[in-house]
Order: sequence, then structure tokens, then C-alpha cells
Amino acid sequence: MGKQALVVGAGVGGLASAVGLLDAGWQVSVWERAERVQVLGTTFGIWPQARQALTYLGVEGACLATAVPAPADGGVRDGAGRTLAAVPTANLERDPAGGMMLVPRSDLVAALHAALPDGTVRTGRSFEDLADVPDDVDLLVGADGLRSRVRDAYFGARVRPVYTGLVAWRGVVPGVHQPYGEVWSDGALFGATPNRPARAGEPGTTNFYVAVPAAADADLGLAELRARLAGWPEPAPTVGRLLDPQTVLRHDLYDLRPRLRSFVTGRVALVGDSAHAMTPHLGRGACESLLDAQALVQAVRAHPEVPAALRHYDRQRRRAAQRVELASRTMGRMVHSRTLAPPRNLLLRVGSRLIGARGTPPAG
Repeated sequence: MGKQALVVGAGVGGLASAVGLLDAGWQVSVWERAERVQVLGTTFGIWPQARQALTYLGVEGACLATAVPAPADGGVRDGAGRTLAAVPTANLERDPAGGMMLVPRSDLVAALHAALPDGTVRTGRSFEDLADVPDDVDLLVGADGLRSRVRDAYFGARVRPVYTGLVAWRGVVPGVHQPYGEVWSDGALFGATPNRPARAGEPGTTNFYVAVPAAADADLGLAELRARLAGWPEPAPTVGRLLDPQTVLRHDLYDLRPRLRSFVTGRVALVGDSAHAMTPHLGRGACESLLDAQALVQAVRAHPEVPAALRHYDRQRRRAAQRVELASRTMGRMVHSRTLAPPRNLLLRVGSRLIGARGTPPAG
């Protein structure tokens, strides 16, 4: 009988870990608290490293079957529509596979779920405390998100979700609405990216996201959101008019503090938001979860003893993921600061002009 793994949480990190562990010869069960695997959400940006993780796990083709390339000329504008910076996303990383791909969250989660044998994922099954873990489990993977019960049970309550001071809305609207990119204005952010391309008989869809400073649990509704979008450059006003209240997702944004001193303890490993929940300002959350899954599977393949494998996983991923977490938090502060906006905008304009004069700089 092979080694047994229990994965708690059927999001991107949990499902990807389960796929890889099964391929490595483990017997795997996935517990998901919800009554069904959640496919809500908008669009993920999948950077080249994360594409390589999907390739390693053997699911790149299925997971990116409906993906579209990120716009090659996405940029940042101010509230008056003036360009602050061009962001050539297709060239931000050197990689033979190209630049970032955009894939609907529903498609990515569904593809990962479909890669698992029937019965692997058990919905409506919650994890409450240490007593829930079956005796024959050799590895417990905590992939249960920001408010992880696995993290609380095994790593204590010192690390907690902390409100960032931002409220976010995400969703998709029918039609292809450009220009793509972001608007930074008055401490708030609006972004639009492709979601599904227009095809014969289909209008396509556009992914959008908005983040504004607000008190925790502030009573901000769609009326306030539409009013804010109405005063911004296109496609923000059009997106506001097309919002569907039934599908728009609203969240207070949190990250974890203080940082975990380790992502592992004994036979327990944390992946994804359970380990390093971060703000969405770099669009790296799903990517980091996929990299966690790859590193975890590589570690258990290379080290037969689970504690040694998990120590290797921690060395590979903790500092790297926490650097991205810090960078995302720092980016969020820069984007949403009203006091820093004038010098920030000036630096962005100057930097963009220099890049334009010299050509796209080498990535790395």
C-alpha cells in the first residue's frame, strides 16, 4: 500500500498538489468544506514559471485550453486617461513559452478537478482539529485558504489574517471592452483584461477588478461602485453599466501577518493562501500556489522520508513566496497612496519614456 496524503481544500493549490502526489504514486484524498468544488471567480494570470509547474504536473494542456495571451501593450493610466506607464506583459519574463497567459478561474479549477479520479475529492467534509486526521495519513497538506484551520491547528494562532484597508470587486461582463490595463486614481484601482475572446456568434467577455480604500466591513454596494467607475476613463464606465449583481464578487482584502517561520511541521505542509495569502496587486496568487504544488511533489519524490521532504519543500518555497507576498503588499501601498501619487506618477511617466527611448529592457 502506497503512502497516504490528505489534502484539505480544493482550490488551485490543493487540487494541483493532489494531482502531483497521485502521479508520484501516493494515495490521495481531498477534503473540501463546501458542498461542491467552487468554480466562482474571474481570471488568473499564469506566468511562465507557473506554466512550467502545470507542465511538470502533466496538466498544462487541459488547464490552459481556453487561455488567451495577456495583452502585449497593457498599461497604467491616471483618472484623466493619461498614460503613466506602458507594461509590455508579453516580455516581462524571458521564457521560450512566451509571456503571461490569462485563464478563467473556473476553467483552471475544473481542469485540475477533472485530472483526479472520481471520489478523490470529498465535498462537504470539513477539517476542525488534529483529531480529524486519520491514523494512516503520512502527509497532511493544508490548502484551506486565508482562514486555514490546518494552520491554526498545527502552527498556532500567532499568524492571523490582517485587513489591508482595501475592498475589492471582481467579475466579468459581456463583450470585449478596451483598452486593457489599469487606472490608478484617488487611491483606487480599476483593471480590465481579456476573459474569453469574441468568436462567431459569441461576444466574448472582459474580466475586471476594482480595489478601493475602505473601513473593514464598510457598507459599499454596487451603486457606489458604479458611481466611481462612471467618472473614470473607458472601459470603466461601460463595465459599470454592464455589472451583473448576481455574479460580482466583493471581498475585503487581507494578508497574513506576521510571516510564518516555516510552512511545515512534522508531516504537515501548507500551500497557497494557507501559507502566504497576499494582496492581488501582482496577480501572482494562483501562480505561487502552483509553484508550491510543484515544489512539494518534487520534494516527496526526491526524499522518501516525509519530514525530510517537507524541510526541503520549505527551503524551496518559503522565502520565495514571502518575497512575492511582500512585493505585492508594497505595490498595493504604492497604488493606493494618495500622498505618494504625484511623485509616483512622475516617476512612472519618466521611466516609461526612458524605456520607450531605449527599447524594451531585458527581463529577469
